[in-house]
This record gives sequence, structure tokens and C-alpha cells, in this order.
Amino acid sequence: MKHRPWPVVIIGFIHLFEPLLNLVVTYYFTGVKPSLYLKFLFSQGSVLPILGFLAFPIAGIAILAYRKWSLF
Repeated sequence: MKHRPWPVVIIGFIHLFEPLLNLVVTYYFTGVKPSLYLKFLFSQGSVLPILGFLAFPIAGIAILAYRKWSLF
């Protein structure tokens, strides 16, 4: 297989840009500014919200980094 299937690439990019999309959608529907949202996220005193925020980009990198022959 020379190229990755396009659905896998799309899913990888969606996962990679999910935090940015999350900020945009939150601002659009609730009016909460992204800076206030991030300040609240990082001021929780726990690592879990930050890990939850970073889990999708890590998954996106993992999806895009798999070897081309791994689908077989």
C-alpha cells in the first residue's frame, strides 16, 4: 500500500486539531473567550483536564504515524 486511506488521514487530522476546534465551537455557542477557557482549564490544580485536552492531539499523531503496511 503506497498511501494511507483518506478516511484514516481525515480522522487523524480531526483528532490533531480537536482542541482548536473545541475552543472555536465553545466560543461560537457560549461566547466564552478562548483565553478565559484555557485559563480555567489550566487553573484547576489537577492534571486530568490538561491530559484530557491533550489526549486527542496525541491520538491524532499516533493515527498519522502508523506504518503504511499496518492496515494489512
